Amino acid sequence: MAVKQKNLNRTLALKPIVFAKESNKKLAELIMEADEACATVGERIMHDMVIGVDGPVPDYSYFYNNLEFYENGAVFFELWSFIPGRMPAGFTPDLKAKNAKYDVAQIVDGDGNAKELIQISHVLIYNNAAVVEATKGTGGAFLVEKYLNKLLRERCAKRPPHVAFTTAISSDLLNEILQGGGAVSVSLGMVGAKQESDNRVVGLLSDAYSVFSRTELVTLSWSAGSKSTLSAEEVVTEARTAKDDNLDKIFIKLKHGSIKGLSKYRITSPIVVRDAGGRNPDHKEVKEAMIDYLGRLLQPDAKGRRMLDDEGNLINNG
Repeated sequence: MAVKQKNLNRTLALKPIVFAKESNKKLAELIMEADEACATVGERIMHDMVIGVDGPVPDYSYFYNNLEFYENGAVFFELWSFIPGRMPAGFTPDLKAKNAKYDVAQIVDGDGNAKELIQISHVLIYNNAAVVEATKGTGGAFLVEKYLNKLLRERCAKRPPHVAFTTAISSDLLNEILQGGGAVSVSLGMVGAKQESDNRVVGLLSDAYSVFSRTELVTLSWSAGSKSTLSAEEVVTEARTAKDDNLDKIFIKLKHGSIKGLSKYRITSPIVVRDAGGRNPDHKEVKEAMIDYLGRLLQPDAKGRRMLDDEGNLINNG
């Protein structure tokens, strides 16, 4: 009797790329420059360090793997991340190899089930846009952004400006705010402090979180005057800077109605891929789905409208 093939549901998220200051190179070009100094896994692995009993030790490690450049300037890679202290002997990626092998990413537990040791995210970059596939709990686009900034600082000849992956928000959000008579107030909340965030609101919430020892949720609210509304454009701009899993509560009170959460306004695409074992996706299928999704974002729809222009900028997403 044939074994029924299992499938996994994953989500591809569109992430506009923004530099903190003007950059004379695209992100893909900077990655290409850094890659010239990174012939092996060991030369491109980055660490989050903590102070241990015997001094600084790596608490979290990550590196790019299976990097591929395309003729149109696009670049694809996987981001592998793991906790060194939890890796059994013999399963740490070979630092002298050009690329790590998938067989070190899993180990079989006592019941014969595959146990994931290394988290693998998938990234496709095209000019000013990125498509990211990252299972919840892997750090998402924030971890990719964090890694790339570390890598580029250490491996590029000239230190580039900080790069951020923002959230692609459909124009439906702005339309709904305007149709509801405008935003009367906005509340943003967060459970737990977030470290190393470049988002000003997340920074404010993180600072406020430590004021009281038994805090569970910190919320900041902005309210317009009795006869006015907040700038709808500014509300949408703040929504675009929110990183994955950073904000646990987003509530927009309108003159007529309200908006709770932003999930339905994020520009994403669900995909179904084969389970390669242990609930790990077939990496080739994920890559092919990402390339297909990028192609659809660049192609005109039935009405002649495109989601992205040739530079990877959002257009006509209403």
